[in-house]
Amino acid sequence: MEARTEFSRDEIRQIRQLLEEKAGATREQQKSIRQQIRDLGFFISEVGGPDRGFGSTDLDNLLANSEITSAPPAFWIFQGNPDKWDFRGALEETFEGDNWDWSVRQYGDSMLPGDQVALWVSGRGVP
Repeated sequence: MEARTEFSRDEIRQIRQLLEEKAGATREQQKSIRQQIRDLGFFISEVGGPDRGFGSTDLDNLLANSEITSAPPAFWIFQGNPDKWDFRGALEETFEGDNWDWSVRQYGDSMLPGDQVALWVSGRGVP
């Protein structure tokens, strides 16, 4: 099978799960897990990562840098309540490329690097 650079969202989730399993697996189990990852068309050696120690964070970095892609990217709306957080102040101090941590109550395991986000300011007195 040839290495791929575009994966479905479900395939990315499968690869991430396998990488997390590999981290705690025995050497023999890791061989089987690596084969399952290759069967999905993802070859760690083809994306410049060392097979040993490559984990889900490395996968996220590949997605964030568009070295591999998830099709199609999703679109998410994040709500910011100014009664709980100075949303406008944070935006004024934010520059392109900055990262924020945002807690989510639903669909967190469905979000992937490269997805698009809209920010919605809610609450009383918000124009």
